[in-house]
Amino acid sequence: MAITLLVKVHSNDALAYHGGFLLAALATCAVLLSVSCAQFSPVARLLSFGPFTFIGRISYGMYLWHFPLFTFINEQRTGLSPWPLFFVRVIPTIGVAISRSSWWNDRSARARSSRDSGLRYSPSRLSVS
Repeated sequence: MAITLLVKVHSNDALAYHGGFLLAALATCAVLLSVSCAQFSPVARLLSFGPFTFIGRISYGMYLWHFPLFTFINEQRTGLSPWPLFFVRVIPTIGVAISRSSWWNDRSARARSSRDSGLRYSPSRLSVS
């Protein structure tokens, strides 16, 4: 049902505002409930696929950055049709979300701290002692 709504109902359709968003929310709740109750179901295995979990880790950054990027990268500036334009918009959105995400920054910080762990007097050791 969620995929049908995604493909068939556009944000400017009357159906979206007369129950369409409610149906999408209920379909999302049903998927989440089914995955949490049956953790080894085909849907749960599909959603645990690596690219999906990665997108889940950077999804908030994508949410924050998609609107300014989608507004700036538009049909007038690029001359692209809808599907190529979508991909041209999504790629920088993911790139900015990765570069600004706490997942990437935390990973970089962990790598730095493991390299610096050989220091005899690191700032963290000085603050504890």
